[in-house]
Amino acid sequence: PVDLLSVTGGTGHTQRSSSFFVPGDEVPENANGALAGVMSALTGIPVIAAGRILNADTGEYALREQGVDFVAMTRALIADPDLPQKISAGIPPRPCISLNEGCIGRLYSGLPIACSVNAGVRDAGLDDAEDIKAAGTHTGTGARRHVVVVGGGVAGAEAARRAAARGHRVTLLEARPELGGRARTAGLRPGRERWRLYLEWLAGELRSHDVDVRLGQAADASDVAALDPDLVILASGSRPRRAGWHGNHNIMVADADDVIASPPEPRGSASAIIADADGGFIAPTAAESLCRAGWIVQIITDLPFVAAKVDPTQVWFVRRRLKKAGVTLRGNTELRHHSGGWALVDTESDEISPVPAPDLIVYADLRSARDELSRALPEILPQVPVH
Repeated sequence: PVDLLSVTGGTGHTQRSSSFFVPGDEVPENANGALAGVMSALTGIPVIAAGRILNADTGEYALREQGVDFVAMTRALIADPDLPQKISAGIPPRPCISLNEGCIGRLYSGLPIACSVNAGVRDAGLDDAEDIKAAGTHTGTGARRHVVVVGGGVAGAEAARRAAARGHRVTLLEARPELGGRARTAGLRPGRERWRLYLEWLAGELRSHDVDVRLGQAADASDVAALDPDLVILASGSRPRRAGWHGNHNIMVADADDVIASPPEPRGSASAIIADADGGFIAPTAAESLCRAGWIVQIITDLPFVAAKVDPTQVWFVRRRLKKAGVTLRGNTELRHHSGGWALVDTESDEISPVPAPDLIVYADLRSARDELSRALPEILPQVPVH
C-alpha cells in the first residue's frame, strides 16, 4: 500500500521538463498545490505538495484551502534553515528569492549547492549563528569597533548587517538613493520581483541593528577618513569592461544595466545589437526591455549560444521568452568595427558578414571592480585595515 504521495511536476529528462521539475521564476508560486489537493481527495492518500512554496502564508493556504496534508519548502529552508522557528516566534525569516541560480540550478550544473541570499550555506563560518557567538565575545572586552562599509549593494548591506550583529558600530555609505545595487536591477526582470523582498528584509535588518545608513553619499577617501573608522569594508561595485570598438564611431552605446532600468527611445531604423560576454540574465533582460520600447533586437555572444551560463533549470524559459519577443540570437559571434563599417564574425569559421550600422549597441560585458578606494585609503589611513 502507498502511505504518502509527493506531488511535483516535470522530470529531469529534458531542459524543458527540468524547468518545471524545479520551478524558477517563470512558474507560479505554489505551482502544484491545487493538483496535490485533488489527488488527495480522489485517492484518500495523504500528499506532500512541492513547487515554489516559499513562505508561511502560501504553505498555510495549501494546507487549509487546497486539501494538502504536508508542504515541502526546500529552497525556502536553504535561504533560512531557521524558518520554522522564526515563523513560530513572529520573526521575519530571510526570504527565498526562488531563482535557482544560487542553489538547485548549481546542482543541475554539477556545482555544489549554495544560496544567493544566505552565505552560510556555502561557508559554515558565515552562518548567522556565528554572529551570535562573536557578539558575545565583545561584551565588556573593549573589542567593539567602528566599521565603515562603502557600498550598499547586497555584499555591502550583508557585510554591514553581519558586523553590527557581531556587536560593532557600523556606518554604511551608499552613493545611490536606495540600497540594492545590481540586485535591484535584477529585480526589474519580470518574474524576479522577489529580489525586492530580500532587499526589504536586508533594510529591515540594518534598522534593527542600528546601522547608520547614509544614502546618496558617494564617498571618497577623505569622506571615509573623516568617520575615523577602525576597519573599512569596500563593496563599491563594478563597472563594465569596454570592447575595442568603444569610442570609434558615432553610434549610441549603452550599458545593459542602464537599458534595463530605462530603455532609450527608438531612433533611425530602431536596430539594436546587444554584445553579450556575460552569458547570464543581463543581456536577455536588456533585450526584452528594448523590445517593449519598440527596438528590433539581436543578441550576439562569443559563447556557444545566448544564455549559455544560465543554469539548466532556467535556460529553456529564458531563450523561449527571447524568441517569442522576436529577438535574434547568435552564438559564436563577435561584433567588429573597422574603417569599412560593421561586421559580425563567426568565431568558429572566421566568416565575416558585413552588417548595417546599428542605431544602438548595448554591452552586457564582463565587469571590473571599482577599486579606487582600495588604493587611496591605505595612504590616508595606513593603520586601518581595508577589506
